[in-house]
Amino acid sequence: MRTSVKTFRSDRYSILVASTITSASQSVPWTPNGVYQFDCASTCDDSTPCTTDWTFEGQPVVEAEDQLFVDEQGTLHIDTTNDTDAGSARIGTYTCTVSNTYSETSIDATIKGDGTCKSTVTLLKGF
Repeated sequence: MRTSVKTFRSDRYSILVASTITSASQSVPWTPNGVYQFDCASTCDDSTPCTTDWTFEGQPVVEAEDQLFVDEQGTLHIDTTNDTDAGSARIGTYTCTVSNTYSETSIDATIKGDGTCKSTVTLLKGF
């Protein structure tokens, strides 16, 4: 988890206010046509709301109706059941970044795999 905190200064005192990720998924194995959820619940200072942003391999996640979206709690939902490549293009690192005016923190979640579908063929004698 990477965290940076900015200092808010007034004439009388300095206040450090940190955003915190309170629940996060780490990594899951890739399964063909899988459905995934990556949690990124967070808390921030009451004076400024949290914003939650997800990236995939450093690029912003583009939401696509029911296939790829972020809910109100910051959870990333990925549904690859209709992907023509069985979801192999979604293998990689997703980063959740939570920030407010004063601080920012992030954590990675990964879909691990090589993108190949493995199957077993059994040959029966006499057929």
